[in-house]
Amino acid sequence: MSITVFYHRICQWSVIGVLLLIMVSVLVPVVTRAQQTTPASEGVIVNKIEDLVGIWESQHGDSGAKAYRQYEANGTIREAYSLDNLQTSPLHIGHVWFENNVYCQKNDHPLAPDSPGKYEVRIHKAKGMPDRLSFRVIDDADKFRVKDFTAGMTRVEPALQTTGEIVTRIEVLVGLWKTHFRGIEAYMQYAPDGTYWLAYNRENLQSFPLVAGRVWFEGSVYYQQDQGGGYPSPYTGKYEVLIQKEGDVPVHLVFRVIDDPEKTRVKDLTAGMTRVEP
Repeated sequence: MSITVFYHRICQWSVIGVLLLIMVSVLVPVVTRAQQTTPASEGVIVNKIEDLVGIWESQHGDSGAKAYRQYEANGTIREAYSLDNLQTSPLHIGHVWFENNVYCQKNDHPLAPDSPGKYEVRIHKAKGMPDRLSFRVIDDADKFRVKDFTAGMTRVEPALQTTGEIVTRIEVLVGLWKTHFRGIEAYMQYAPDGTYWLAYNRENLQSFPLVAGRVWFEGSVYYQQDQGGGYPSPYTGKYEVLIQKEGDVPVHLVFRVIDDPEKTRVKDLTAGMTRVEP
């Protein structure tokens, strides 16, 4: 190989090397910018209170202590360190609403900021069901709430496996169901007019019921009012009811509590019901 040819080869390699360096210097920042602009949070933006109804595990205060937050269908939010205290002695009670896809919350206590906290809320699913909430602060003067919310929330109730069609009519419930009363297996019978009876055995349903009362629907909300018997609470329970089917045959009822101070009834109903007849 002559010196002239060797010189030209060196020049070609140098040019190729320079071009490669230029390409790397241009492309690397582009990739970096693309990575930086990829959304950090997945999930679907929440824009209505119905998507939040239920109980979520979160944290509270500087210590990050475990707490629970319960969203009700009317926008009320309650916070407590234990599930049992959500209705009876909550740490805070507030109200939640949405404005143009923005979650707004104002707490009902004297030290709460005058302006509501504002967040973008995303719901994340597991096995097709709501599992976790993530909060991105937009504006909130309550720095403790910012810390609590941006830590996220995890679904407690209703459980992930509670799928089915939402019940809105008493006709769907009419018949006999196997349920629980104070944790013991029992039977519940619904009549077409909304009357119901609860007893440990079928023979005593109408003659010697443990509990009797009535139920009705307002939209998709199930109301149960006991009129004497084993549940001493005078309160009316509010639930969302799902019916699960095998083919076209109803086989199971799932109850999601919305608001019910009678904790024994909550425990019994949320254990579900199984169809006996028809």
